[in-house]
Amino acid sequence: MAQSSSNKRQTPEKSKTMLKSTVRGLMFSMEFFAKNWKIFLGVILISLLHITNRYLCVTRMEKIIKCEAEAKSINTRALAAKGEYLSSTREKNIKHLMDSVGLNLSPSEKPNKKLHYGEK
Repeated sequence: MAQSSSNKRQTPEKSKTMLKSTVRGLMFSMEFFAKNWKIFLGVILISLLHITNRYLCVTRMEKIIKCEAEAKSINTRALAAKGEYLSSTREKNIKHLMDSVGLNLSPSEKPNKKLHYGEK
């Protein structure tokens, strides 16, 4: 029992000496860094790899978002061009049929009018 009470008494003294040695700069001396240089190097390398990976991830995500927006724009333009092409093709086919039958008709330049029945 005498030993356990003496251990309790030593803990505050040890903490005081650790605090004093830290304040004086004795705990983190060159010997400490020389003994643990591999750990410090490993921590620094892992930190640099994490930063690099995060940067690459963010830049690639921005590039993906930009490409997706560009793809939507291109798709919209392609659909508009397809619609315009199909409408002009239909008109050419109808004109060709009218000429082949010999009706001597031409397509109207004005848009069609809607007829409303029963409205004033």
